[in-house]
Amino acid sequence: RKKFAQNWLIQASYAYSRTVGNFPGLYQSSNSQLDPNISSQFDIPELAANRDGPLPNDRPHNAKMQLAYFIPMDEAGKDGLNLGLRVSVLSGAPIEVLGRHPLYGNSESFILPRGSGGRLPMLTSVDLLASYTFGNVELSANIFNLLNTRTPTLVDEDLTTDRVMPIVNGTLADLKDLKNTTGLPIIRNPNYGNPVAYQAPLFVRLGVRVTF
Repeated sequence: RKKFAQNWLIQASYAYSRTVGNFPGLYQSSNSQLDPNISSQFDIPELAANRDGPLPNDRPHNAKMQLAYFIPMDEAGKDGLNLGLRVSVLSGAPIEVLGRHPLYGNSESFILPRGSGGRLPMLTSVDLLASYTFGNVELSANIFNLLNTRTPTLVDEDLTTDRVMPIVNGTLADLKDLKNTTGLPIIRNPNYGNPVAYQAPLFVRLGVRVTF
């Protein structure tokens, strides 16, 4: 961190953290269930299988940098142009391998342990700020996601909509022999692993602020 001096400042940070366990919290993202404290996660023993691992918000690497520069336009140094740059880089979230449970329905059976499907791509963003102050008035323009990156933030995690049971402590290699509860080979979801949500595109916000 460099404090504001000689008309500029910079702040940068990096954090490494892990969120691992078998309880994702009051919201169960794997099946979009928002029933705090009464979700289906531990209703029956087979639903608890393969739940240990990286949780939905496990994003190990988080780096940020902010840079600002002020160009004075008067002798007092109060009026002028502010320019700012912000860069952020964040690890992608883990991807699950899910199937339909015989009783509880779609996205309830963790076919493989948490995170076995890999991770989403790294999420990056570059933002710009420009503001001009004169007297009690400030005009500003923010450009978010300047590079217009369209990184996937969510993919289809249902490997199949067939009724299947978890392969306890299984690996990706075990999927070739996966069968449904009737003993037949599963029908794979052709959309599995394809993006269903993306990073917000480039957008601009204009503002006017008056202080008195």
